[in-house]
Amino acid sequence: MSDENNAVSIENLVDDGLINQDFFLSLLNAVNEKKRILLVGQPGAHGLAILSSALVMQGDTQGIHYEIYDADVLKNRKSHADKLYSAHLRTDEDKYGLLSAWANGAAGIATIYADSVRGAMDSLQSCLKGKGIADPSAFLNFTVDIICMIELENGTDSVVCDVIIQHA
Repeated sequence: MSDENNAVSIENLVDDGLINQDFFLSLLNAVNEKKRILLVGQPGAHGLAILSSALVMQGDTQGIHYEIYDADVLKNRKSHADKLYSAHLRTDEDKYGLLSAWANGAAGIATIYADSVRGAMDSLQSCLKGKGIADPSAFLNFTVDIICMIELENGTDSVVCDVIIQHA
């Protein structure tokens, strides 16, 4: 799965069965178009960080450079327009900060753990509601372009089971 530099290519993920070719092409297109991609990983499933890293590396080969999102460091940044962030959403501060940046012109790839896409969306909506967003569902529909779900399969393997394109 790795080359001499220990980097994982998204093609390796296809070959290893984590993601099928159609989903791969959807995500590759989304990276090339600098979309806002949410990767949801079922707890216990492996591949979330690997898929995120592979997408970031794919962007790098296209001249698309992602910055690691850090809510504490970047919360005072006045503009996020045209920034590309890579983030793992653990806390409400991470969730709200990154989604706010996405709503204000940034894009990128974020990962979150949840049992389902609905569970991830509920978690994000709860966070947004707690921050005073009147219609969290509409806010998410506006800010997230692609959702990708990684689930456990047969209790041991992980597989991308769905890629939802919200905005073409």
